[in-house]
Amino acid sequence: MDPISGIIVIHGDFREQTVMDELLAALGNQKVDLIISDMSPNLSGQKSIDQPRSMYLIELAWDCAQQI
Repeated sequence: MDPISGIIVIHGDFREQTVMDELLAALGNQKVDLIISDMSPNLSGQKSIDQPRSMYLIELAWDCAQQI
């Protein structure tokens, strides 16, 4: 992706703490008004596997939203 003035792009796996740490460092003490997520688990086609994977990502996004 070409750089955009005033935009910080963080590339990584959101499940890793280092990515969350990078996000928090980029924000400093600023709060955000909106979070947009396009996270999706690797789908297996088996509901009993895919649903918990999706819920885990939802929980991560919710935790992030509460922090920022």
